[in-house]
Amino acid sequence: MNKYEGMFIINPQISDDEIVGEVTAIQEEITKNGGVILQVDKIGKQQLAYPIGKAKEGYYVLLLFEGEGDLISRVLPKYRINENIIRNMILKKKVTSAAKTASK
Repeated sequence: MNKYEGMFIINPQISDDEIVGEVTAIQEEITKNGGVILQVDKIGKQQLAYPIGKAKEGYYVLLLFEGEGDLISRVLPKYRINENIIRNMILKKKVTSAAKTASK
C-alpha cells in the first residue's frame, strides 16, 4: 500500500457543523474506496496566500492515509466537484531507506 498526504481547504463561510460534515465525507470517501486513514489534523482557519474566488480564508485539513495506486483516481473527481472544497492536493509520500529497514 502507498502512503499519501492530502491537504484540503474548505470554504470557511459554511457553518462549523457543515465543516465537520465535509471532513467526515472526505474520510468516508477514502475508506469507501479501500483506503485507511492514519491521521487527521484539523489545522483550522488560516488566511490564504492569495484569494481563491472571493475567499481570503480557508479551513485547512491535513490527512495521512494509505491506499492502493488507483485510490487517488477514484476519489479525486469527487473532491473536484464539491463546491465547499476550494482546493485540494494529494501527494504520494516517499518511503525512505531508514523507514524501510525499520519496518522489516
